[in-house]
Formats: sequence, C-alpha cells, structure tokens
Amino acid sequence: MTGRGERLLAGLFLFSSIGLFTWFAISKPHVFVLHSYDKNYAWVKGVNIGLRRVLDNRSDYGVRWHYLDTKRHPWPAFKENAGIAARRAIDKMQPDVIIAIDDDAQNYVSRYYLNHPRIRIVFAGVNEEPGRYGFEGASNITGILERLPLAALKETLSLLAERNRLPWPSRIRFLGDRSETVRGDERYFRTFDWSPLQVLESRLVDTLDEWQAAIRESADQ
Repeated sequence: MTGRGERLLAGLFLFSSIGLFTWFAISKPHVFVLHSYDKNYAWVKGVNIGLRRVLDNRSDYGVRWHYLDTKRHPWPAFKENAGIAARRAIDKMQPDVIIAIDDDAQNYVSRYYLNHPRIRIVFAGVNEEPGRYGFEGASNITGILERLPLAALKETLSLLAERNRLPWPSRIRFLGDRSETVRGDERYFRTFDWSPLQVLESRLVDTLDEWQAAIRESADQ
C-alpha cells in the first residue's frame, strides 16, 4: 500500500472514530443534578458523596451538576433568577433525568417539567407536601420526602417526664430560622398530633439575638 493510501485509511479511521465518539456523547443518557444550595454546604456535600458513589462509576451517561445557591441568597428575586438560569441550562441540555434536591429546586425548577414527555424527575430532601409543587398525579416524578421523627420525639419527651418526675403534659415549641426548608418543617410540625402536650406558638427568627429572646420567652411561659 502506498503512503497516500495509508494516509487515506488513517484519515478515514480518525474521521470514523470522531464520528463514533460524537454520536455516543450525543445519544447516551444525561443526568442533571440540581441542588437548592451551594456545593460547599455541609448537607450538599453529604448528598453528593452518596450520588457520586453511583454516578462516578458509570461512563455510559453524562452528568451535569448545578447549584441554585439559595441558602446564602434567600431573597425571592435571587431565587427566581436562579431558577430561570437552571431551567435554561436544562432546556439546552435536554437531560433524560433531573435529580432535584431540597424544596427550592422543586419550587423554582422541577415543577416546570411535570408530565414532560421525555424528562424524568427524582426529588429528595423535600420538606413540604408534594401537592405544594403539583407533584400529585404527575406521570414523570418520584422521590423521597424528608420528615422529622416527631412520633419518636413525642415518645422520648413522655419517657423523660416519667423518669424525671416532670410535669406532664409538657409544653413544646417549634423554633427555627425563616428558610424555606424550616418553614416546611414547621408546617409539618403543626399538623402532627402532639396531645396531650401543650403546643406553644411557633417562632421563626432571623438572628441569634431573636433566637435567644425566643428561648427566654419560652422559659417564662
């Protein structure tokens, strides 16, 4: 075979290899991992450890990681813009699966893709009721709700009161910050049957001073 023929075959092989690689990259399934918070948040790091145990060992699909960063920027305008940016990234990528973590990811992104003919959605870390985001009855979504172990807490309080001869029924109050996640927890807290405990009015605060004041107020009631 002449040198020209060898170069031609080499060129055809290179062209075919590039074409095959391009076809594989385009046609393989794609996963869009969407976090409500930033990648350095401790909760997000823990979730990513679990996800990477599966995703990093696979080469037959592509993965993109996206962070809304709403924990550090809890303002409505920021959340709206972060949601728009994430939806644009999804529309461009056209993933097969969206893995959406925590409530802001559902409120500002995943609910816009309910009943999508090609995209499947898996949610996790959701504190609100699924109906808040329109998930009930949607054909392309499944996931895991995050729920506080309130029944176990109620039982523990009862045992502590019995063993330490404390007044019973006792009083209980929900105290937290004003983040979307905590608001969801607070709503779930209020729907739980705490009887015979006395449930005090919830307190949602913004600062350490307000937190301390709420604790002092609770002690006086």
